[in-house]
Amino acid sequence: MGYDGLKLTRLVFFLLLFPLLASASAQFEFGSMERPGSLERTLMVEDFTSAPGKTWLSVALMYLDVGGVRGLYDSSDPLYLHFGEGAVSLADLRLTNSTFGLVGSRVAPADGDLGLSLSSFSSPYPRLVYGDFGELVGVYDSNDTVYAKVGSPISEVSVGDVRLTWRDDLPPGTAVNTSDPDRGALVVLLHPGPDLAIWSPLARGQVRFYNKNGNVLEDDLSLPIYDAEDAVYFDVSFPSAPPRLFGYVRVAPCTGVIGDFVWWDLNENGIQDDGEPGIPGVEVILFDDGGRQRGISTTDGRGYYYFGGLCSGHYHVWVKMSTLPELGEGARWWPTEPNVGGDDSIDSDGVLVEEVDPLGRRIIPGSYYGQRSQAQA
Repeated sequence: MGYDGLKLTRLVFFLLLFPLLASASAQFEFGSMERPGSLERTLMVEDFTSAPGKTWLSVALMYLDVGGVRGLYDSSDPLYLHFGEGAVSLADLRLTNSTFGLVGSRVAPADGDLGLSLSSFSSPYPRLVYGDFGELVGVYDSNDTVYAKVGSPISEVSVGDVRLTWRDDLPPGTAVNTSDPDRGALVVLLHPGPDLAIWSPLARGQVRFYNKNGNVLEDDLSLPIYDAEDAVYFDVSFPSAPPRLFGYVRVAPCTGVIGDFVWWDLNENGIQDDGEPGIPGVEVILFDDGGRQRGISTTDGRGYYYFGGLCSGHYHVWVKMSTLPELGEGARWWPTEPNVGGDDSIDSDGVLVEEVDPLGRRIIPGSYYGQRSQAQA
């Protein structure tokens, strides 16, 4: 789909989610459960984002207040899974049957409920819960029934709650009546709401979607776009994990420099005196404080070297003595005495270390310095 690594995805596993979208295929029926061999069990499901604002889309259970009891939700009010803010929107999902459409259908451009005002429930409703009817007590499994919990009591299935998966012969999208066998059954929390797309420590999952057509924002983030072709799921992976968010800040280019001179200390006093020449062609290696090599420089014709573009930190410079020019007559180079005098701009700053371990810093005793001092960075 052209994602560049910033997308937020969740791999869907067997029995860990149920779709909230009707389809001609039984594999994709509204309220069905993922099972072995399902075509969907390895789909990547996305968190909801908004194409215009590049922000999280809220996902909430809301209703059209058109029933007999105005100002309160009742069983004749159509229930929706609503994406974003405001009135009934394109691609909202109908969770109950109504004159506007069947359960599991999407709101389309010509539908009569498009643009109608939606009502919110009063806290702590709505919430997603499940009846623990399966063989695995205390664990959500394929034999449990999921409900949109819309009224009290909060701990059990009550009249008006809407089934989102099958309960025996009672189909998804039906409201619980006084005579239904599941009325009064104890329930366990799946998501506390109201925004079902947001991860919560109390939640067992969240609403996500499968980006079937692969539509993404044409920018550097390539965030997925939810639209009418995408399948919607409640992902009940357990334990639930917070979204993997990746934040970035702008870091200015590093401008630090290290240098600059390898010279021949002719009078062996540890000071850069006038007229003392630089040594060309000497290899100088830069290491950071963790021992990682950060660069190699070679002194120019005047003995100068330079490392630029360095970030703030501690560094070590190693002069590879084997690259110093030959002196002839058996003479060899030796580091001059370091840190002589009070002017750090003209003294030598090096000590002898093991060549095989440039950061081992096996320091030669100070009395050795100056006896054969020839060159040092």
